[in-house]
Amino acid sequence: YIFNPLRKKFINRGLRMKKLIVVFLLLSFLSCGKKESTEPGSNLLGTWNLLSISYVEQGQTIELTPPAVAGSIVFTTDNRYTLTIIISGVTETEKGSWHLSNNDLTMKPDINEPVYSGTVSSDIITFNRLLLINEKVYDITAKFKKLQK
Repeated sequence: YIFNPLRKKFINRGLRMKKLIVVFLLLSFLSCGKKESTEPGSNLLGTWNLLSISYVEQGQTIELTPPAVAGSIVFTTDNRYTLTIIISGVTETEKGSWHLSNNDLTMKPDINEPVYSGTVSSDIITFNRLLLINEKVYDITAKFKKLQK
């Protein structure tokens, strides 16, 4: 019975240690924060700013970059997009639907335009599109970078 007070002291310390460990574990789980979504296309959602538009004319590659051209694409959770391009003060807006499979992006405009495709790699989207301008067909390549929050 001599060791009862000492035993009680160690038992109390053990219980306090267990409580501290449980509290620490709870706090560490809570502080992990929100994990990134693994839903298909979740990394695509948001605003992407235009980096460049390039095309070939008379055998020469022409590249337009800001401020000569500006633009953005906004991808929303309902698989819709809004593409806005501003060249020489003229704003063109296109709306449509999108689909992402692996890194392959397909964009289908609401207007009677052909579907076009691109690739998504981390924070860059590159897509190609044939455009008829003044009875001439241009193979346009556009690059967009994800806007960071």
